[in-house]
Amino acid sequence: MAFTVFPDPQLAALTVDRNGSRVDTSIGQLAGAPLPDFAGIYARMMFIRVAMLGGSVAPTVFLRAGQGPPVAVSTSSQPVFRATTAGGAGTGFVGDVFLAPGSGNVLRVLVGFDRETVEVWKLGIRNNDPAAERQFTWVVADNPADAAQPWVDPAKAVPSFAAAPFTPDRGAPGTPVVLSGTNFHIGTPTVTFGNRPALLLAPPAPTALTVAVPDGLVTPGQPGADVSVTVTSSAGAAAATGMFRALPPAPAFANPPVSPPFGKPGQFVVLQGRNFDYGPVQLGFGFQSMGPGPGGSSGGGGGFATPSGPTEIKFQLPGEDISAPGEVFPLVVRITVTTAGGRAEYPAHIIVIAP
Repeated sequence: MAFTVFPDPQLAALTVDRNGSRVDTSIGQLAGAPLPDFAGIYARMMFIRVAMLGGSVAPTVFLRAGQGPPVAVSTSSQPVFRATTAGGAGTGFVGDVFLAPGSGNVLRVLVGFDRETVEVWKLGIRNNDPAAERQFTWVVADNPADAAQPWVDPAKAVPSFAAAPFTPDRGAPGTPVVLSGTNFHIGTPTVTFGNRPALLLAPPAPTALTVAVPDGLVTPGQPGADVSVTVTSSAGAAAATGMFRALPPAPAFANPPVSPPFGKPGQFVVLQGRNFDYGPVQLGFGFQSMGPGPGGSSGGGGGFATPSGPTEIKFQLPGEDISAPGEVFPLVVRITVTTAGGRAEYPAHIIVIAP
């Protein structure tokens, strides 16, 4: 009783590109007693199971003995030869190969030998899916029971979340989040928060995915949103049982935030940036005199503001009530914007010149 799992070592499934791409790999021969239905027909049989993890377009499996011609395996019994003539025909009969009835995405390949023989084999897998790469595993055994390993059960390759599905369980856009579970490495997994795709920050691991929280999960004016998290691989999809708490994005100034970076007292300037619409929104400012007067002057203020949209806020330059402007101006003004998502400091300053 013996079997071998492939790919060997048993770390990850074999990926075959889309649209008729094919990969051939060497396999070792294992042969045992024939099935009862074939006793008296074959002296020995080899049992192969090939599983496609996900998808619905059946692949084509090829089997080749030695230097013989590859055989596209089908439900019809076909001869396998160990050598090829100059004209391309097979010579040196080895045995018969055919597909037995299977279920789901598992192909059961049977090879019957009419005598004791040991050959060098190659198994070829052609992915017939025109749109997507597919992943494959297979087992070679000397008996049908050992061929039915969990490694070739597509259902066991479907991703699933752990009891604690993600860390942390809340965050704003861009926050790194580690998802925990199993089978997260099959093919090229994708992750969605709600209906928004998340960026993978590291190569997929079997039990973990590191992603960044995507934008667009929280509606402006709301303090946050509870969203589902889903992992989809070529083998299937899984949704976390708990909800992730999405937080509003932090505000940020553009570069440059305002142009030109100067103006007169009382003048309105438009501050440019992003995520200014997650209220309540507060504008704060402080100023420092750079004028020739003794001691200079400083001050500040602020209050609630109504953004023109997610990317603009109007700000009125201070200094209208300053006496002796010739001694006080120019003013250097620094600004902050605080929203439900956080606080942003103006990266430079605005100069207020004398009226």
